[in-house]
Amino acid sequence: MMIFEDETITPERSELIRNTLKLTDALTLPPIPMLQFFNKRLNEAAGEYHESVLFQSHENMQECPICMLPLPIEGDDVAFRACCGNYLCLGCLYRVMLEGKGLKCPCPFCRSPPYTSNDEYMKWLKRLTETNNPGAICQLASHYNEGSFDLGKDQGKAIRLWKKSGQMDSDYGRSYYNIASSYLRTKIRGNVNRIIYYFEKAAIKGSVNARVNVGRIERDAGNMDRATRHFKLAAEAGHEEAMNIIWKGYRAGDMDITRDDFNTLLRRHHDNLSTMTNSYRDKGRAIFEASGVRNGV
Repeated sequence: MMIFEDETITPERSELIRNTLKLTDALTLPPIPMLQFFNKRLNEAAGEYHESVLFQSHENMQECPICMLPLPIEGDDVAFRACCGNYLCLGCLYRVMLEGKGLKCPCPFCRSPPYTSNDEYMKWLKRLTETNNPGAICQLASHYNEGSFDLGKDQGKAIRLWKKSGQMDSDYGRSYYNIASSYLRTKIRGNVNRIIYYFEKAAIKGSVNARVNVGRIERDAGNMDRATRHFKLAAEAGHEEAMNIIWKGYRAGDMDITRDDFNTLLRRHHDNLSTMTNSYRDKGRAIFEASGVRNGV
């Protein structure tokens, strides 16, 4: 960890920190493990730094730009808008639906009318990708991965696009999570290290779901202490399944958690979960689920 004499973050210091993260990433993680070429002390320092950033809490959750509340953890509870490139909560979409226009309502953020054809949607999306909008690049990659919206299925192109958007600060780990999930679905031998690599990158960038998956991998590998740390961080951020895993592990005595630690964790879990849920979001989710619309598309 780099220490400065004061806490002021200047552009020069930000660049230095960013370059250090990239170097540490290259040193510690596959598919290009470089640690074998460096001395032991540098290996240890790189490993320690990776651990410190991997186990940071999820304090800066992405917010809906309209209601300014943290977006829900589950991706299907969030809508990407190809008109303006924003991720919105379904609660804000539902409020506009109440105006009487249903699913064909204008965008709550920019008030643009909904797209009328797949061609128009793809035109909007590709226009946003030309401005390096991370959400648009991530969404376009998903369409290539699925072969949706009249695009030919192309996992290689999808992964290249996800890698591009994953490097952007405002991606919040979505793209790296999608890469890991794509490798997980293909079940190709040799993908295990890649899956762990990208789930960890996604967790570092802010994906709570990726952290839960890393916790599962650690648990299945018998690394219960590391798994517990991941589940605790995810539960604290408001992930309900992670909280249930912690609860079961605490009751069974499988996890090293005291009663006071559990009670504190439970309070933080409820506090953070309450900021992501409300009646408008629940009603918006119900409408989208009933209509078969996913991710607001």
